Amino acid sequence: MVISSDNHLIASGDFDDKVIIWDSNNGEKLSTLEGHNSGITSLAFSPDGSILAGGSFDLSIYLWSVKKAQPIVKLKEHSGQVTSIAFSPNGKYFASTSLDSTVKIWAISKGKTTLTLKSPIP
Repeated sequence: MVISSDNHLIASGDFDDKVIIWDSNNGEKLSTLEGHNSGITSLAFSPDGSILAGGSFDLSIYLWSVKKAQPIVKLKEHSGQVTSIAFSPNGKYFASTSLDSTVKIWAISKGKTTLTLKSPIP
């Protein structure tokens, strides 16, 4: 679960492969985001709240347009379950960690990794 920086939206994901975006003021379900083939393990809103990133047991990361409730891109460079996602303060990059013992830095405009850090401990 994650709350947008303006506190207006809540995103939740579970083992049903879907992400739900809720209005935090009245509890109304605003949209359901689909794409993953396995349970959701991590979620993060971009600083401006326009993009939601979601990681999964299926080794992939989806970036969704919050306004359109549609996928922007599916990213699959991890070889293990995605465990966490965090956006940079300027929203141009995000980082993901995985059970493959890596941290990947992604450039959103390019839709690919710009840096991979490998843990020395497997």
